[in-house]
Amino acid sequence: MVLEVAVLVLHAVFPEMRVSGSGANFRVVGPAMNKAEECASEDLTADTRSNVREVNLSLYDWPNQKGSGLIAVLQYDFRGASPAGSCPSIGLLVHLTKVPSGWLVKERYLFETVHHVDAPEARLLDLTGDGFDELLVESDWGGAGTRVNELHVFDLRRGHFDEILAEYSSIQSDEETYTQKLDVARTRLNRGALFCFIKSSGSGKRVRISTPCYKRGDGLDEHDSVTSTEWLKPITSASK
Repeated sequence: MVLEVAVLVLHAVFPEMRVSGSGANFRVVGPAMNKAEECASEDLTADTRSNVREVNLSLYDWPNQKGSGLIAVLQYDFRGASPAGSCPSIGLLVHLTKVPSGWLVKERYLFETVHHVDAPEARLLDLTGDGFDELLVESDWGGAGTRVNELHVFDLRRGHFDEILAEYSSIQSDEETYTQKLDVARTRLNRGALFCFIKSSGSGKRVRISTPCYKRGDGLDEHDSVTSTEWLKPITSASK
């Protein structure tokens, strides 16, 4: 990752804030921008807020845009904060487009924040066989004795994050335990109408193997989309 590009991207994502760092790890200093950051920056024990973000950044070229579009995957928390379990850290997906002055944020996607601690893992992969990569991102969350890794699949052909699937890739709880690995070959045979997995349920000598397929649109929750939009809404003087 080119440092100059990374810094320009972070200035676009966090306008008018101080950015420092190198490699994939950066520090961004400035006040909370939205409800998600207000929650994650709070120290519940001291009734204070941190303004120092510790950011891990990964960048990917937007498919078929010849360098004019970027996908940024950010994972960050606030230094010294002790927030509620509903928002210990933030996993964020950002679409940026090239402009003369650098980069412009076109859209943001917030992953589930409840007990979210690990950096989202992203990759670009053609799942339909049409020569255009989909974006696959796994992000963790949990609560009440449950740990989940969730796979999100985005169709990028229309120039925005069009989420077409959200399914657990693993879950650990008192009630059930399983892992699912995407079967790329079977998924391509279905041309994006079905997304197929190899699923291992149970543990030890009682592991069961199955091969489920999920329809396009499975796992999507309109309530989650509304919550993400509300949590990313910029803070204004009227909303404080």
